[in-house]
Amino acid sequence: MSDLIPNLKKTANTKGGEYKGPCPWCGGTDRFTYNPAMYDGHGFYICRSCGESGNTMTYLMQFEELNYHEACAKANIKPDVNYKCQTVEALYQTFSPGEPPPNPSSQWQQRAEQFLFSAYKQLCSAKCRHQRAFLARRGIGQAAIMKYRIGYNPASMSFDPSSWGIYTAPDESSKPIWLPEGIVIPYYHDSQLIRLRIRQSDPAANNRYVVVRGSSSRIYAIINDPSLPAIIVESELDAIMLDAVANNPPKINPIAIGSAQAKPDLELHQSTLEPAPKIFVCLDADDAGKVASKFWINQYKNAALLRLPDNSKDPGEYFTNNASPDDAVDSWIAAACRQYGVTDKKDSMTVDDLIKIDSRAPLDVPGSVDDVPNDQPEDQSSDQPDTTTFSYTKYQKPEDQTCLHGERCIHFERSPDPDVPELIPNRKMCMLVDCSVFQLERCPQGKWEPGFAEHMGF
Repeated sequence: MSDLIPNLKKTANTKGGEYKGPCPWCGGTDRFTYNPAMYDGHGFYICRSCGESGNTMTYLMQFEELNYHEACAKANIKPDVNYKCQTVEALYQTFSPGEPPPNPSSQWQQRAEQFLFSAYKQLCSAKCRHQRAFLARRGIGQAAIMKYRIGYNPASMSFDPSSWGIYTAPDESSKPIWLPEGIVIPYYHDSQLIRLRIRQSDPAANNRYVVVRGSSSRIYAIINDPSLPAIIVESELDAIMLDAVANNPPKINPIAIGSAQAKPDLELHQSTLEPAPKIFVCLDADDAGKVASKFWINQYKNAALLRLPDNSKDPGEYFTNNASPDDAVDSWIAAACRQYGVTDKKDSMTVDDLIKIDSRAPLDVPGSVDDVPNDQPEDQSSDQPDTTTFSYTKYQKPEDQTCLHGERCIHFERSPDPDVPELIPNRKMCMLVDCSVFQLERCPQGKWEPGFAEHMGF
């Protein structure tokens, strides 16, 4: 069936094969992806530039202008006897947003606030510098932690649901309120805490993100100004990063749907999505994200697929892949706004221009952004808030030969117990990435350039 769409080349054999080539609508070279075996042989295509997407029937009816029965014959698909409409709109399911889900009970909100207060204090203490460093590598510094009340739960715990205001019938099984170890992401709507989502520290967990039972299912939305464009992402951490990095001054309203299957409610639809001058769709680059992108593109006439210049999986990965992450993300959002005419700036640089320019140098430091260390630093004696600000700054060459990340650095310590075999005793350590300064090719905060560590004798 791959020969139905011309000029495509096979690029993968998995899941029935994947083909790439120029988009029939907007051209290009390899921006168009087609999986003919998906959805029981009906196929799925999507263009990473113009956002056109659909199945094999959609392509034949929309691009080749065949009617339903002609398209079935060409695609060798048995016609549906109940099919009545001969237009391509019949292939799209009409979506009607429903009323917003109810907020949790006041008892649930009270218990959630108590738990969040403890988790927030924990994350701000000296014990959790590793967790703060992880968030900093995702573009979430101390200011964003404070603004969005992000916390850290150091140990898994469970509670009787009735203590949180959740009651079930005597003959129904009642699951406990489970609070796993991990980073706690709250969602406040109209000043009420309505959801807690926890990113588990265990990288092997089947479900990395856990929504605490009793939470509202409202979509996480950061609304700065309804007249601004909206950007649809999956992860709340990506939405927070975009708001922290790319919204000074405000350019977008970041919206994290949490799951690719999530749909907007009537309030979000009417107050933010319909009046938005543009909706940028930037969901994860996987099969579920592709399908969900199709919904948003087809549902909203003001929606457009927004590409990442380096084909990263999501905005968080794009941030970590750049040596100057703040500038890279801010330029990407600004270029998208210019490309679609939703800014009054006269700069002509667009997202397509950014994709053609490969001026990035990857920040090559040890440690995985995906894994938050479970181990705690040696010094856990203090529960006082740590005022250290962990966030990326611009990558820049120092004006003089003074090491700006040397002995006076607040992230700089000595290696611990000399009996630990993998560590050299008294080795100078960078606590942002939990490794020897000697091993770094560049400072994680851009304070010194490659080769400077050796020059200083580290």
